[in-house]
Amino acid sequence: MIFSSSPIPGNEKSVSRVINELSAKGATVIFQDAHVSGHACQEELKLIYSLVKPKYAIPVHGEYRHMRANAEIAQSLGIPRKIFS
Repeated sequence: MIFSSSPIPGNEKSVSRVINELSAKGATVIFQDAHVSGHACQEELKLIYSLVKPKYAIPVHGEYRHMRANAEIAQSLGIPRKIFS
């Protein structure tokens, strides 16, 4: 799991709790020195998906249309669309 942003001031404890919970469940969490300066463009998203080759892509940030576009990019690169319940 890669957190590519810094916590919003005031949310540090919540973010720390999430990182600890993910780590306790066995996830490798990268959160320091991974900050980016803005949102990736379509070609940058394609590049990172191609390099990382994730099993899952879970867009969680931005407006709905941004998350939908991110999901469509992932699907176009062969990452399957799955619904978790």
